[in-house]
Amino acid sequence: MLIAARDIAINLIKKICYQLFLFTEKIFNGRINKYDFQTFEIIRKKFESTDINCIDVGANKGYILNEIKKVFKSGKHFAIEPIPHLANKLKRKYRGITIFNNAVSNYEGSNEFTYFPNRPALSGFYSKESYNIKSKQIEVDVKKLDDLIPKDIKIGFIKIDVEGAEYSVLKGAKNIISRSKPKIIFEFSINKECTAEEMFELIEGYGLEISIMEYYIKGKKPLNKTEFIGQCEKGYNFYFIAHPR
Repeated sequence: MLIAARDIAINLIKKICYQLFLFTEKIFNGRINKYDFQTFEIIRKKFESTDINCIDVGANKGYILNEIKKVFKSGKHFAIEPIPHLANKLKRKYRGITIFNNAVSNYEGSNEFTYFPNRPALSGFYSKESYNIKSKQIEVDVKKLDDLIPKDIKIGFIKIDVEGAEYSVLKGAKNIISRSKPKIIFEFSINKECTAEEMFELIEGYGLEISIMEYYIKGKKPLNKTEFIGQCEKGYNFYFIAHPR
């Protein structure tokens, strides 16, 4: 009897959760995923000071940037957003933050950028025809983070969400990362840019370790190379945190 009641309760909870999922899909035109909440928790609880300087790469509408501004009140912050109208909105809303209206990579120049007007968060250098969403190509300026951020500013936190171009962003921030050893939350899945092994070796070469965000919050040990590759190849996680040893 008790087992049957428990099963009924579990099924009811699953149905409620599914309805909440459908609700968020409808209201936010995209799911609210666990990584957003994990990012907030790391920002709020895993730094010892509010005097942290931050970079938000792929700031979009400022969802994470807003949390950065609230928590790190004494820091100097920078945001990267290549889509012009989104960058302009960020400039109007966050007057104390330096907003760059360009993309970042490991080179300087310009490049074609796939823009999804109805789903701007999916926009990036790598076209996604399989999404079957209306898109258009725009030309964007491209810089290196190392050339944008003043050398005398120590960066404590970087968030990178650029739809498959994270590897190039990290390569273009070699001096910042080597000098400051920041915590870096980044999206990664197997893509055209690099293998999971190459991503791991790049971050390891900067003197950082990689953890699943949930494990980092709980104080569990970081991933070794084999574990990171397994996470990526099997699609267990798509967001990770690189952090000092």
